[in-house]
Amino acid sequence: MYLKREYERIIFKLLNVCLLCLMMTHKYSQAKGGFKCIYGYEKSMYTANCTLDERETKFPKDLNRGIEALYLKRSMIRSIDDNTFENLSNIKFLFLEFNTRLRASARAFKPLNKLHTLDLSYSGITNTTAIEFPESLKQLSLSGVEKVTTESGELPISCLQDLEGLSLSDCSLNEVPSFGGPLISLTSLDLTDNALQDFKFESLANLCSLKKLFISPDVIEVRNYCECVKLKQWTESQHIIGANIICKSDNNDQECNTSLSKAFLETHNSCIRKRKMRTFLSWFFGVSIILAGCFVCVALLIGLYIACNRRQFSRNTIRAYFLCQRR
Repeated sequence: MYLKREYERIIFKLLNVCLLCLMMTHKYSQAKGGFKCIYGYEKSMYTANCTLDERETKFPKDLNRGIEALYLKRSMIRSIDDNTFENLSNIKFLFLEFNTRLRASARAFKPLNKLHTLDLSYSGITNTTAIEFPESLKQLSLSGVEKVTTESGELPISCLQDLEGLSLSDCSLNEVPSFGGPLISLTSLDLTDNALQDFKFESLANLCSLKKLFISPDVIEVRNYCECVKLKQWTESQHIIGANIICKSDNNDQECNTSLSKAFLETHNSCIRKRKMRTFLSWFFGVSIILAGCFVCVALLIGLYIACNRRQFSRNTIRAYFLCQRR
C-alpha cells in the first residue's frame, strides 16, 4: 500500500512538471520575423501581445490562428495587405496604436468578420476613407490619424450599422464630418482636440442614437454663432452628455432662430425609423427561432408518444393472438 501511494505521488509530480512545461511553451513563443509574442488569456479571450525588433518592418508571421485579441503597439510595421489577416479570422480586438509608418490596403481588415474593436490611433494610415471596415465593428478609434475625411468632409462608414463608439480626436478636423448615411447604433462620438470652426449641425441628423458627444475645448470658435446655439439647445434637449458647449459671439444680444430645419428633421426621423425597424427585425427573428424550437420539441414529443402507443398496441395484439392459439 505504501509503495502504491509513493508511485501515485511521483506520477502526480511528473504530470505537474509536464503541464508547467506545456504552459510555459504555450505562453512564450516567438513568431517569425523578429517578433516576440506572449500568449495568454484575458477576460476569457485568447490574446497575443507582441513586441517588435526595431529593425523589423513586416507583420509577424505564424501567429496562432486561435487568437481573439492582438496587441501590436508602437512597432515599425510598414504595411498590411489583403492577405495579412487571412488566417486570423477569430480576432475580435485589434490594437495597432502608434504604428506611425503603417499603411493598409483597402481590404486589409475585410477578413476579420468577427472584429469588435479596432484601434488605429496615431498610426500612419492615410487612406481611411478608402478602407473597407468589417461590418461587425462596434468600436473604432482613428484618433490622431491624418486625412480621415475626403475633401468634401465625408467619412464613408455608414455600412457600420453596429458601430457604437467612434473616436476622431486630434484629427485636425475643422468641421463635423458627414458619414454618408445613418449610423443607427452610434452612441458615443469623440471630437476632442479638434479646432471645430465650421460646425455642420446637419451632420448630427444621422446619429439618432447619440448619447455622448465629446468636444474640447468647451468653447467652439464657430463662424456661425447661431449654429453653435442651435447645437447647444439640441444636445440639451436630447440629453446628450459630454458636450459642455459655450458659444462665443461679438454680439451676445444676437437673436437666433433655433428651430430645426425640415431636412434635419426628415433625416433624423428616417434614422429613427431604421433603428426601430432593425430592433423589430432582431426581436422578430429571435422570437421566430424560439417558436420554431418549441414547435420541433412538441412535434418530437408527439411522435414519441405515438410510437410508444403503437408499440404497446402491437404487444397487446400479439399477446391476444397467442392467448387465442392456446385456447
